[in-house]
Amino acid sequence: MRRQVSRCLAAAGALVVAGAAVVAVPAVGQGVSVRAFKVHAVDLRSTAQLTGVLRAAVTWRLYFGASTAVPGGGSADADMCAAAAHAAPGLGPVSELPVVPGQLVTKGQVLARADTAAVHQALDSAQQDLAQAQALLEQHRSAAADTAAATGSAAGSPTGAAADPAATAQSLLGPDLDRVAREQQRVTALQRTVDDATITAPADGVVDQLGTALGASPDCRAPALVLRSRDLEVHTQVDGGVRDRLRPGLPVDVVVPDSAAQVATRVVALPLSATTAAPGSGSAPEPPPVPTLTGQWTPGPVAYPLDLALPAPPVGALPGMPATVTITLEARPGVLAVPESAVHSDGAGAHVTLLHCPFAGRAGRCGRARAAVETGITVDQLTQITAGVQAGDTVAVP
Repeated sequence: MRRQVSRCLAAAGALVVAGAAVVAVPAVGQGVSVRAFKVHAVDLRSTAQLTGVLRAAVTWRLYFGASTAVPGGGSADADMCAAAAHAAPGLGPVSELPVVPGQLVTKGQVLARADTAAVHQALDSAQQDLAQAQALLEQHRSAAADTAAATGSAAGSPTGAAADPAATAQSLLGPDLDRVAREQQRVTALQRTVDDATITAPADGVVDQLGTALGASPDCRAPALVLRSRDLEVHTQVDGGVRDRLRPGLPVDVVVPDSAAQVATRVVALPLSATTAAPGSGSAPEPPPVPTLTGQWTPGPVAYPLDLALPAPPVGALPGMPATVTITLEARPGVLAVPESAVHSDGAGAHVTLLHCPFAGRAGRCGRARAAVETGITVDQLTQITAGVQAGDTVAVP
């Protein structure tokens, strides 16, 4: 039987497939036109392209007398006016506000103060009342001790008769003890109010908002200041297909177009919950992802929230800015690959068609032979070949 042949021309126009040349080989005479691809090593990188939004890793809502730390994406405060930890009443108007939005601050730095003149007057009075109550208690305690001693030493007194006057004297100290306790509570509350008059930064951060002004009265209904962490994070979403391929440690490149900057980070935690668009809304969960996994993945209706830490955000990056996220799901450097269309599958497994063109540089007969192959990942129309061909082999591309 006559062997099937193809007419090949070694020098011809080239088509680019993921950086590799596919040579178009026209027919000569009665031959069949084919395209040839020379097998060589390439770097394959399977990625997921996503869009996200920057946000603060932590936000602190600071009140006079209370504060709450809200992680990125966390919910708003509870009713601070009803919170037990809120400051005792009596603070005067805001007297110091030495910061502005956008200012960098350090842990412990004073951010705001309220006037405490009236509180200090009340505290001085309470401390005097406490001192008087303690002195009166000591007087009555000494008198009770003297009474008990005198009664107990009376000659011929029965034991029960001696105990009754002493017990009576001791019981009179009850009101004094109660008064001392009340005055101590009053002093403690006023001292706490004095302490609550100063708001300091709980950590290094950036002043995000001012909720008060000089001369304004402290208000538990709104924070006096909002502080955010210097560290940012990217909030994005992935499809189930990408989620199944995520693992901690995968490299991530984040581009922030508004700051013309790029920063590298890694996947730390995997998504644990899914979100979907509201029935009938026709809209995607926020922020709307634009995920594309090259050559592998088509987005689905279910999205999984993913947060990526940016401990050293680029200069100019701010919460609310959009970001482009590239997650490297798999990298295969220096592997043999052929165009995806050159790989055929049937019941016997995957195979390619090898071309043997002995007359390089001019028209001639090219032999064709089937070669069984084993494949790896497919990226950008290139399929990794793990067995069956060698570098330098030429394969036919439909």
